[in-house]
Amino acid sequence: MFLSIKKYITTLTLLAVLISNFILAQNDNQGYVYNVKLDLDHRLKCSGSKNFEGQFGADYSNIFSGAEVNRMLANMSLILQSSSSVDTVLYVGAQKYPPAKKGFGSLGKSVLNEGVLDTKETYRTVDFFPVLGLKKALKTKSSVYYDIDIKVKYGGDASDMIVMGEVKKNRFFEYKIDYVIEAKGQNKKLIWKKKGSFNDFSEELDGSIHKEYFRVEGRQNISSSEIEKSVLIALNQLID
Repeated sequence: MFLSIKKYITTLTLLAVLISNFILAQNDNQGYVYNVKLDLDHRLKCSGSKNFEGQFGADYSNIFSGAEVNRMLANMSLILQSSSSVDTVLYVGAQKYPPAKKGFGSLGKSVLNEGVLDTKETYRTVDFFPVLGLKKALKTKSSVYYDIDIKVKYGGDASDMIVMGEVKKNRFFEYKIDYVIEAKGQNKKLIWKKKGSFNDFSEELDGSIHKEYFRVEGRQNISSSEIEKSVLIALNQLID
């Protein structure tokens, strides 16, 4: 009987080891989005301003709530997972109080354009997206770690062109999405890097390609919904 009990315990121990190894293997075969930076060109007019809880107000400067950021992150993770060898892709959730460095934009060169000093490629970083160092992300023991950089670039805008009281040309605005994604392994080394510029969002949005940008006519303001959809469409195009 003692041998039978010992054999039973040994079997349970082996089973526990197998289950433990299976869980670890599952964990090792997951991706992890640990850093996302979304920059919006300051020349793009974006309607709506809200706080983390989604309340609108003149004093708020962000275009997405925390819940909307989490929805975007969830969809981005699904897109990454669908085109990779990992079983699942997890992500750091929306951060209400991100690190101080998150709030600084990137300032490009100032150039003289038709006699007017124009500051080009000046961005403001959209709040609430996750900022986490790779060192902390490695604690999840994932197999792939994603660092994502997105820029919503301004391509121009104009008011209605009215001649003799008649609208000859509708108002419009133009934009495109630039992406850079780096995937790193547990050894912190780069596995792959993908980047691209995207200007066709017509599968879900009203508009058309005009040279290197996507043009929307009839208004000069871009909505947060359009930015969200464009970011996801561009990611799909990058990953395909």
